[in-house]
Amino acid sequence: MREPAVTGARGPIQIRLGEAGRIIVLFPYHPERVAKIKTVPGRRWHPSEKYWSVPDSETIVQNLRSLFAGEDIEFDPALEAGQPESPQTPPPYERETLDSMDRELKLRGYSPRTRKAYLGHVARFVRSLGRDPRQADTPDIEQYLLHLVENEQVSRSYHTQAVSALKLLYDRVLKTARPIRDVPRPRREKKLPSVLSRAEVARLLAGAGGAAHRLHEPCLTSRMVPPSRGPGLRAVKVYMRLVNWQMHGVSETG
Repeated sequence: MREPAVTGARGPIQIRLGEAGRIIVLFPYHPERVAKIKTVPGRRWHPSEKYWSVPDSETIVQNLRSLFAGEDIEFDPALEAGQPESPQTPPPYERETLDSMDRELKLRGYSPRTRKAYLGHVARFVRSLGRDPRQADTPDIEQYLLHLVENEQVSRSYHTQAVSALKLLYDRVLKTARPIRDVPRPRREKKLPSVLSRAEVARLLAGAGGAAHRLHEPCLTSRMVPPSRGPGLRAVKVYMRLVNWQMHGVSETG
């Protein structure tokens, strides 16, 4: 839902559901808006994604509407669906699905935060589907997840959690795993270790010049590292072995 715009030249403020327990607030930079969002307790800046997030609560929509009064605001319909002012009554199958899902989550010992996140994922899926989830098939689920990735541009962790919630819904609540069986989870992001290659070590030592030879001075011993700093001492030993290997083609032991 879009609020009436007074200062639309700044670009709209987008407010949508984020990951567990958070609401995303996204807008083009403007110092006044930044100053306003900083007044919200628990606000957090996400530099990689370039958006703010605030803690979810029963009054968050009304609070944000008041905070940015007169601005061009785009609210996620799923956010407003749970607000008291919404006159819409959910269809019986939605309430039944969410009640059954909540019961299953409690029996399995999920934390309140995770229960809220999973219920949110299921509620958004059911509302997007527009019918009883028992009538959905694999293409329906895949289309919804593609919408999250391509249109909503959700994070990898949000995507993964949405798949987990839907798998639990179909596997354990609806007892019909067929629609979700072939729906893949997002691949885990692989991060390379921060390790120098042989060429990088050579460039490092070449840049150090004569200072590289001083690395072998007796002062570079455990006396530089307090006895309580075990990991630091191991790091020194590893570095010394690396220097010896690069300079002399030998490695120390011990």
